[in-house]
Amino acid sequence: MTEMDLSDKRPMQSSKKRGNKRLKVGRACYTCRAKKIKSRHRPCSFYKDGSLETDPDHQIETKEQTTKNKLNQDIDSSIHHQSVSTSPVPAATSVLTTDQANSSVLFAETSTVNHNKLKRRGPLMESRISNTLGTLGESMRKMSNKTSNRLAEKLLNSSEAYGNFIMWMPEPSLPSRYSGSIEMPSRDIQLALIDQYFNERHESIGMLIKYHFYEQLETKGLLITPLLLNVIYAHASRFVDIVGCPKTEVFYHRARRLVDDFMDVPRVSTVVALYLLSLYEPSPAIYRPGSYHCRQWQYSGMACRMSLELGLYDDTNVHSSLLPVEIELRRRVFWGSYDLDKLQSAGWERPWMIQQDFIRTKQPSKLPEETEDDEHALDAFNSRIDFSFQLW
Repeated sequence: MTEMDLSDKRPMQSSKKRGNKRLKVGRACYTCRAKKIKSRHRPCSFYKDGSLETDPDHQIETKEQTTKNKLNQDIDSSIHHQSVSTSPVPAATSVLTTDQANSSVLFAETSTVNHNKLKRRGPLMESRISNTLGTLGESMRKMSNKTSNRLAEKLLNSSEAYGNFIMWMPEPSLPSRYSGSIEMPSRDIQLALIDQYFNERHESIGMLIKYHFYEQLETKGLLITPLLLNVIYAHASRFVDIVGCPKTEVFYHRARRLVDDFMDVPRVSTVVALYLLSLYEPSPAIYRPGSYHCRQWQYSGMACRMSLELGLYDDTNVHSSLLPVEIELRRRVFWGSYDLDKLQSAGWERPWMIQQDFIRTKQPSKLPEETEDDEHALDAFNSRIDFSFQLW
């Protein structure tokens, strides 16, 4: 072959390579790199035109393989058409479309952008005192010496007693990523389990406000989290027999794996979820080494500690954006944690965590929107609180 023939083929080969141009391998994921480097039989998502980059040595092999694949597909399709007429139609499939998956999600989905803003912002990840001091330090660095001295004098003169940093704040946004599974059953099953919980378990627990919870469900409010939903389903699924509903232990283990995702940022919904996890009783048929009440004791301690972190024991400093129903919810969540702490401590002969002398939160009261049944559940809740006052 002459040099002229080689020179004529080079531009043709380069043009083919340009047409098959793709992004750098370093920017592709491991799966795509494995496909391109090892198998070379499937298109990578980083190809611009979606085609394959095959070597000249492998072109003959790929042609033979494609012909074999076509023959196999023809045989499989003929077998499939024959079996369709004789095989029964399945009742349901586990594959969900995008609309079905979105309809089964009852909680808000936080975008990655909001998650990054929350991480850069910082206050929710640290204590209120350290955040306030950090903000003051940054502002004082930008000032001159005279201005900073005046600001320091003003702060010292107008400073109030220790403890006024605590304020009841609105619920923060949900995490954008979860380490545990957030898979949920269909929307109909979830609503049936929620109805079952409020019909059977709510009266004996009495912490949530029923109509407010359903309002949050409709609007995908921040009170509704996958952790709280899984614990509610774990309590409710034991008393129902719904086709396609997972077992109660499935919801319980999902909630356990999601707990760590809600530990960095305190939320009222997380206090309720930990409270319900502490009240969950495993099936006697499932063997667990050790004492089962040890885990319940730990969950109740986490609920009490997070209610103290949120400052729910003091309702004298409330953010102006909170609605009356949200203020009342925080009162009930705190008193539920206090009641659980007292009852479990007395029953297991341990010291309780929340001291009555520090409490400056009013006891729960009926809201105008609540029904008579809600009032009966609230009366039982307040009676249980009054009884806990008499312990020790």
